[in-house]
Amino acid sequence: MDRYPIDTAWFKERMRHKRLSQVQLGALLDTDDSTIYRIVHGMRAIAVYEVVKLARIFGVSVYEIIKHAGAEQMAEDLSLPIVGSVNSALDITLSDEHLPVTSIPVLEESAVGYTCDDAMSLYYGWTFVSVPAMDIQPAAVGRLSVVTLANGKMVIRFLKNGRRAGAFDLTSLNGPTLNNFVVAAASPILYIRPLHGQ
Repeated sequence: MDRYPIDTAWFKERMRHKRLSQVQLGALLDTDDSTIYRIVHGMRAIAVYEVVKLARIFGVSVYEIIKHAGAEQMAEDLSLPIVGSVNSALDITLSDEHLPVTSIPVLEESAVGYTCDDAMSLYYGWTFVSVPAMDIQPAAVGRLSVVTLANGKMVIRFLKNGRRAGAFDLTSLNGPTLNNFVVAAASPILYIRPLHGQ
């Protein structure tokens, strides 16, 4: 009797499509064919590392594997909240109107994303991922970061030590460097996901 709500037909079809037997799939997952049988027939829960490997093997998103494995809670755990939008100048506007993105791997539990929704921008559709900070993270200096200025404005810039004590220089991806800004908080960008990767 199946204990896990897996879509057996979908998994078998993906295996047929990739011309993989249970033994071959087991070898690719570093496990045996009986484990594959138990997963595909809902007798064993699928592990996160198996989800990631299966997504690569089948050529589908992690979310697609999770959906067909009946592990929606895992999908919620892996989704990235999008908490704001970015314009062409990489200035951030916070907003809760964006849906979480499930095709982006979440590296840090408290990570959030900012998506560029300016159709005229070179960065249209890109998602910038970082962990919000209450202060200036040492790892942010010298890197592309989410920067909160003293006036509360949030931007994505390269953060460098300024000429004055306590001040920073901010450089955009495609613009000039602005010197000697007072920064309230900064957190490095963990990764950027362009539109074509979603």
